Amino acid sequence: MLIALVIGAETGSARKVAGILLAVLGAMCMVVGSISGVEVGDNAATADAATVTAANQMMGDACILVNAIAMAVYYLLAKSLVQKYSAIHIAAWAYAFAATMMGLAALVWTVGFRSRPTCARAP
Repeated sequence: MLIALVIGAETGSARKVAGILLAVLGAMCMVVGSISGVEVGDNAATADAATVTAANQMMGDACILVNAIAMAVYYLLAKSLVQKYSAIHIAAWAYAFAATMMGLAALVWTVGFRSRPTCARAP
């Protein structure tokens, strides 16, 4: 809705803006709550694990945010494209694009991480 308001695809009202602000406030509370829920122990190993957990949670939150923005843009684009093309053509192209992006992400997250040096464990 916020993106649609910014680009002029939707008209704004006080009620819509209040709804957006309430949703953003709720999302911020969830993100801050998930970070503050990570407990740090007494020793350095526990503290390191908590730091990694917090970083992973933030990465997950960032991925959800990017997904929400991408879906909002898709819905805005699809709204105007459905008037020109059939829904099946739009869906086919959307899935082809999504599969390509997922394949690239899989390469980055799997092959990219394997190339990083790992710590060798003593037997």
